[in-house]
Amino acid sequence: MNCHRLSSLIAIATAVLAALVLTPPANAHGSVTPEEDLCLIRIGYYSAHFKVYLPGKHGHKQFCEDLPATGESIFVMEYEHSGLGNVPIDFRIIRNITGQGRFTQLRHVNAIADLDAHTVYRLPPTIQPDVFTAMYTFDERGNFVGIVTVKEPVTGQALTAVFPFAVGFTGFGYWPLLVLAIVLLQLNYLWMSGWFQARSWRAFAPKRLMPAVAFLSLVLLMPAPAIKSASAAGIDQRANIAEKVWTSANGHYKVKVDPQLNPLTINRMHSWTLELRTAQGDPVENAKISVTGGMPAHDHGLPTRARVTRHLGNGRYLLEGLRFHMHGSWTIKLSIDNGEMRDEALIEFTL
Repeated sequence: MNCHRLSSLIAIATAVLAALVLTPPANAHGSVTPEEDLCLIRIGYYSAHFKVYLPGKHGHKQFCEDLPATGESIFVMEYEHSGLGNVPIDFRIIRNITGQGRFTQLRHVNAIADLDAHTVYRLPPTIQPDVFTAMYTFDERGNFVGIVTVKEPVTGQALTAVFPFAVGFTGFGYWPLLVLAIVLLQLNYLWMSGWFQARSWRAFAPKRLMPAVAFLSLVLLMPAPAIKSASAAGIDQRANIAEKVWTSANGHYKVKVDPQLNPLTINRMHSWTLELRTAQGDPVENAKISVTGGMPAHDHGLPTRARVTRHLGNGRYLLEGLRFHMHGSWTIKLSIDNGEMRDEALIEFTL
């Protein structure tokens, strides 16, 4: 084989490796695709922003699909298509037995004879306005497939999205391919410059390979950067807010809350009793109170449609339909109108 031909083969191999490193494989993540630092899941013509949290081990860090550790995992879909908040969503996680790894698609899942036999978690069809959440604790590492199904409200047609993911080990990524591409480029340069012809391989090996071996050893043995968990960062995992008093933005009202859950916990539907008084301490009767809120740091609203359902008398009101799906900083905004004064009160706390 002549020098020019060998050089051409090395160049072609390097170009192929570079393409593999720089271009993500099509359909490698099922129906979830990275898009401008967000993950978008497409369920038929519906779409939503998709993310996963490991609150116990990685705090507020978001993952698109693959999870670096086992433990409690919270799957969140923030609807881009508002219609998702009005249809039941079926969510299922199965062990990936398709043999297709991260290239698993819906047709591979449909070929599984008994889906229930390989299901590790299922949340039956349920309507979750605004934000969909599901929580599952992975006890072991492995390869899994998430399956999201909704029924088209008019035709009843099932629309399904699948996304394969790994738990507990995400591999070395493209590092091996990148290192191999660098080695091939260096070999091509040495061959074209006539270095091999001027020196024997015996003389080359001990002198030239040692730096490369040292570099590769350093890369492979380099410890992964430590990620602080929510506890290590000093975040309070429970919030006792019953002893606090919040003053409205313009000072017209003072608000106290008495949650049914105290301390607050995640993924539990519950109610609050609101106590509303004027700045002078008089109870506010028959006020109209609307409720909004969410997690400002994550730019999403409440996962449920909480509302004030009853006036209990003596300035007390029943707020029902609250559920907080993850740890972090939350805000509940109460818009208050007693017919004479309008004002807003912010209830801020950390779970």
